[in-house]
Amino acid sequence: MFKYERGKYPNAKLGYLPVLCMHCAEPPCEEVCPTGATRIEEDGIVVIDADTCIGCKYCIVACPYGARNAFRGRVDYFEGRRTPFEAERESEHVPGTAEKCDFCLDRVREGREPACVEACVGDARIFGDLNDKESEVSRLITRRGGFQLNPELGRSRRYTICRMIKNVHCRRLKKQV
Repeated sequence: MFKYERGKYPNAKLGYLPVLCMHCAEPPCEEVCPTGATRIEEDGIVVIDADTCIGCKYCIVACPYGARNAFRGRVDYFEGRRTPFEAERESEHVPGTAEKCDFCLDRVREGREPACVEACVGDARIFGDLNDKESEVSRLITRRGGFQLNPELGRSRRYTICRMIKNVHCRRLKKQV
């Protein structure tokens, strides 16, 4: 989560930009992984094989977006209670390994949306194919504009952030390869 300020005193506002993996075409996290645990799937989604990850954290350091973390153990959103989404994927989390967003790859391949998109009550997240000009995400980008974080890094990303009216929310968009 990036926190930033907009405007000047006395009209300054604090903004938050949730940031997930950008699914780079040539991910620096993959380049530094000594075991090959980080790889790019055929559809362009960058994944981590928890069984192969040795927890060295090189990929965490290499990610220019701060989108990776080390899983230290189970933390419930509601103390003492598992949400359906937490329960569904709990077995995939291996303590000591690196983790990141993989767009809930198993759900997407079943034709479902990522858990964050399905669970967002504010409808602030959209997942779709930017190559399809008739898709909801393409129409939103056309209507409201979009941007990629840190274009100066020269990394081709498959993820775009859509500007919202009044910049209240940002929508996460995935471009299929």
